[in-house]
Amino acid sequence: MDINDIFQLTDSEKYHHELLQKDKYYEHRIKMLKLAQGLFQSGKKLSDFTLAERSIILGQNSLNHSQYGFDTNLFGAPGGSGEVKNIIKSQYAGLNNFYAAIPRSGIITDEQYNKLADIFQGAINVIGCKNMPFVLFTRILAVTRPDIFATAASKALDPICESLGLNKIGNSFEHYWHLFLKTLHQLPLFKESLGHPDQPLVALIDGLSEKKNDDDNAVTTGITATNSIQQSGATTNMSLNQILYGPPGTGKTYKTIEAAVKAAEPTFTWSSRIDLKAKYDSLVNEKRIRFVTFHQSFGYEEFVEGIKPDVSDSDSICYSVESGVFKQICEDASLSILPTNSSINKDGRVWKISIEGAHRNKTKEYCLKENIAAIGWCATGDLSLPERNQYFQELGKNDQNSLLYFCQEMMEGDLILCIDSSTSIEAVGVVTGPYRYESKGLPVGRTDYTHQRPVQWLQQGFSVDLKELNDNKRFSLPACYPLERMTVSDVLRHLEANNIQLPEYQSTGKKQNYVIVIDEINRGNISKIFGELITLIEPSKRDGNEEALKLSLPYSGKPFSVPNNLYIIGTMNTADRSLTMLDTALRRRFDFVEMMPDPTTLESTVVKGIDLTQLLTKLNERIEVLYDREHTLGHAFLIPVKEALEDGEDVAFHKLIGVFQNKIIPLLQEYFFEDWQKIRLVLGDNQKPAELQFITEETLSDQRLSDLFGSGHGLNQYGDEQCQFKLKPFTDDDNQNVWAKPEAYLAIYNKSVKQAEVKHDQRVTEGAVA
Repeated sequence: MDINDIFQLTDSEKYHHELLQKDKYYEHRIKMLKLAQGLFQSGKKLSDFTLAERSIILGQNSLNHSQYGFDTNLFGAPGGSGEVKNIIKSQYAGLNNFYAAIPRSGIITDEQYNKLADIFQGAINVIGCKNMPFVLFTRILAVTRPDIFATAASKALDPICESLGLNKIGNSFEHYWHLFLKTLHQLPLFKESLGHPDQPLVALIDGLSEKKNDDDNAVTTGITATNSIQQSGATTNMSLNQILYGPPGTGKTYKTIEAAVKAAEPTFTWSSRIDLKAKYDSLVNEKRIRFVTFHQSFGYEEFVEGIKPDVSDSDSICYSVESGVFKQICEDASLSILPTNSSINKDGRVWKISIEGAHRNKTKEYCLKENIAAIGWCATGDLSLPERNQYFQELGKNDQNSLLYFCQEMMEGDLILCIDSSTSIEAVGVVTGPYRYESKGLPVGRTDYTHQRPVQWLQQGFSVDLKELNDNKRFSLPACYPLERMTVSDVLRHLEANNIQLPEYQSTGKKQNYVIVIDEINRGNISKIFGELITLIEPSKRDGNEEALKLSLPYSGKPFSVPNNLYIIGTMNTADRSLTMLDTALRRRFDFVEMMPDPTTLESTVVKGIDLTQLLTKLNERIEVLYDREHTLGHAFLIPVKEALEDGEDVAFHKLIGVFQNKIIPLLQEYFFEDWQKIRLVLGDNQKPAELQFITEETLSDQRLSDLFGSGHGLNQYGDEQCQFKLKPFTDDDNQNVWAKPEAYLAIYNKSVKQAEVKHDQRVTEGAVA
């Protein structure tokens, strides 16, 4: 349908269907309007909102990544005028009266609209804005009363006016209301929704027209044109930093697979856990998702960067700076933003090559033209062969290293830089094939240049200084060697900063989301591991945002920032450490998602008459009273029992026995510090007949105490009774083993199981349930 056909509709459901087909930001617009309604109906002043909340009403004065998972400049935001930017940034209080005057519901009359326009223009005059920000006016009205108003941002309403047979609005307050909106309100499609802010039919027409840049107004298609890389990438409603926390066994690590895939590929859908896991494994193989576990010995050197000792060819110890897992994924995420060539190995090495010196020469020109790299020393023969001749043996160490680097260590996908001075390069390429020995050399008078490699020279004819990346050192004399101080992403970002664009063949230039999963995040020393990253991971401080920060790393001395397409997902076991004990700096920079035991996942699961839902619920109710809710038992402990039912009830019951013996009992021992009295209370042993108790309690008589400690033991001098607790043995004899009696588990939550004569019999079990 075209716009004219859509305006002939009378069914709002069909209208929404058409919007869903035509507007790729339709769902984002709906979410944003719901948020705006919540703020608008709260009664708070505009100046009382947080910066993020104001961005919903006013738009943003930056290209910041929105914490909401979508760009809040949907429905437009003023852009080019510095005066308008200043309103959004600091003088929003001047708009308090205008915002408060907007009717919260009902039809808006001519008188009310005119009053709104007057208040708005008066506020702008007081603030001192000379150019009338008409877009700001329509944007605020569109998101607060989407049943009445539509945004005029980016000339979005021009095609609508054309379809309605109206002149373009321009910046006319009068034309906007009396001609355009009044005509729109007469359409049957919108008549019924007028006066009801929860029915945003009018404002959504913004999605029917294709937007273009406007000098005075920001683009309303979700992401501004100057942020086109972000526009091409997927967006997600997830927080950039989040921690899943809860007691053990609540599926936190299990849940991270889903959370990581959603963050990395927001548009991916799955029909089964198998599909989800396959996608997760695929993203792990692509290194877009990485997994790390914190522990007490884990430190900054493993997470960010550290100095690694190595033994050189001369058997001397040398030290190099090695990137940790977090720095590596940050570099990859940053690199994904750049439109790079897909044949470059992001994890490859960077090589320096000097082709007949740094000066201009025919040999270099030939190599750059023919897409090869070449070096001399033809008398060595073919170095792909295992034998080394006398000539090679007599070469100096630097020359030997250059040959071995070029012929053996350089790999396809590595980046190769051709120098034009002791600190700068004139060409950048990617190695595209294996080493070859060409006995004839080069046809430009250099028959000695027999050692060659195919190289796709991506860009040449420029001069960019790399001294900063090379730790402020000059290039060394050897013809070929690895530049260990810089990574592929370092070089590509530096070239981008110097306006050197690489060809994008076989590349989409699409910004991809990356995810690092930190399991047991609370078990590590946060200050020791994160260091300065504790500030850099904040969404507003991420690279590309208005308040972005860059810090120099302590070992390499290189500037470092965290990209805004990297998601951090942590898991935290509250049985190890309470949320209140967590590092405050970490707590305020992460969103926390609580994951508590969910007995409903075991619903309708009955094994030998034992209802697993009731069993888990009763155990946790007792633990919560005796300890706290952070040490309850997760449903994941019993999921294997539920799954084992597919192989039969006997198999499932034996699985339940194993869970109690190997998981639950040891965990209760740890929780209650071997306080067996409390463990008995949790298991309900104090309410069971002796035959069904897992832990027995025996009061020691005076004679028994005297036998053990002698007559002067003094253990019961105050009338205290001494008790001895015994955990029933884990035997294989089902007749003697209480663990093999279903009634023992039933009695944990079912008080009717009290008969001392209970037999291990299915008929008795069924009677107890009844």
